[in-house]
Amino acid sequence: MLFRSRTNSLNINKYGTNYDFNVQALWYDDVIARQTDTDDTTLQTLPSIEFDTIKQQIGNSSFFYTLDSEFRSFYRQDTTDTLVNGQRADLYPKLYLPVQLGKAFFFEPFIGTRGTAWHTDDFTDIHGETDGFRTRATYDIGAQLSTTVSQVFTLNNGFADKLKHTIVPKLEYAYQPNEIKDDLPYFDTIDYIGKSNLVTWSLTNSLISKNQTPNPDGTQTNRYKEFVWVKLYQSFNVEPELESNAWSDINLESEFNFLQYFSMTAKIGWSPYANQIGKTQIGANIYDHRGDSITTSYQYSEDTFETWYTRLNVRITDSLMAYGSVESNLKTNDLVESKVGITITKACWGLGLEFKDTSADKSITFLISLNGIGGFGNQ
Repeated sequence: MLFRSRTNSLNINKYGTNYDFNVQALWYDDVIARQTDTDDTTLQTLPSIEFDTIKQQIGNSSFFYTLDSEFRSFYRQDTTDTLVNGQRADLYPKLYLPVQLGKAFFFEPFIGTRGTAWHTDDFTDIHGETDGFRTRATYDIGAQLSTTVSQVFTLNNGFADKLKHTIVPKLEYAYQPNEIKDDLPYFDTIDYIGKSNLVTWSLTNSLISKNQTPNPDGTQTNRYKEFVWVKLYQSFNVEPELESNAWSDINLESEFNFLQYFSMTAKIGWSPYANQIGKTQIGANIYDHRGDSITTSYQYSEDTFETWYTRLNVRITDSLMAYGSVESNLKTNDLVESKVGITITKACWGLGLEFKDTSADKSITFLISLNGIGGFGNQ
């Protein structure tokens, strides 16, 4: 079987307390185009540089901010009138102002501004303009209103000393103007930003246990565990003409960690128009203190797919692990993907070798990782 493409990648990562810095280069080797001497318009990223921050306070003020930023250089071996080479810089800061309303409510408005610039080679838009440098400026605004209700129960039994039940109802609004323009190049989804005008309600429940465990010196340490987390939410489109239905599915997401070495997750979407479940994802994970684990999940989307996925990790030594996974299409009884691999992890470096078989092709991936720097591999 002739592989369509082989993926070559290089990653350099640096993670700080409040930021992530990532450099990545991706090269997709189109084997068929190379061996048949035909045009290769595969989009390569050489490289991408990203710098993102988590939400943090601006000095001693009441304002908080986040920042997503990136620079990407796109390259194609062969180009066309619309498939071109170029570079793109994108800067997306957001400003937040959390406010306590009385004793019960929390209100947080935000505004985001986004500036994007492109430099392209030989790009001609639908108006016949050939400018190599183009820019776009846009914004988004929104707010959230929430409150928290909690109750602590004293159990003093084998399960927990205390149990805290928390309920968080929340109402959110987000608006993004339409910024899809026909005079801009298209490399990925950042280049097309469609209009959205959504109100979302949600209700989150969590159960957290508290236990005191003795230390060798005779003192006690409080240990907390969130063993139930359930979120129910739905969005309403303020401008129904943007979608065929104003109301989205009612979605439920949940995590359960009742037992020490067992956990479950579930995601379910129910359509209020079709009056039926349109999507489901249920998973379970069994693991031990060594690092062995078996994970299985069922996924269903109406008229799209129905799959079953299972993965087994076996810890051979402290640094050596073998794994295998299988994903099957339950609608057609066909193999979606199977993998077997082995990884070696040391304090400062790691190696990985993986064989993958899909319905389309087979591939072998070799990965080298340098902790604190990143990794690179060939597929």
